[in-house]
Amino acid sequence: RQDRVISVRLERLRGKLTQADRLLATLSHKAVLARGFALVKDADAVIKQAAEVVPGMALSLEFADGTADAVATSGAARPKTTAKPAAKAKERGNQGSLF
Repeated sequence: RQDRVISVRLERLRGKLTQADRLLATLSHKAVLARGFALVKDADAVIKQAAEVVPGMALSLEFADGTADAVATSGAARPKTTAKPAAKAKERGNQGSLF
């Protein structure tokens, strides 16, 4: 009877460990890299903002399948371009028939 209790307990612990492993893989930065993003680093730290980059800075780019070295050709943050909202096809109240 004691062997059965130990087996059940071990199986529950295995399940918890498997669940924790899946959560760790989901939250890992490697999952983000696998979706097409890159991690940008200089010699000391991760670069989080474009304003941190200066021309001539040596960078290391980490992708899901490896790393590549790069040199910044420009620096300082450039303003983001914003997409224009799509034009409304019809104004509210003038929808027309749906059938």
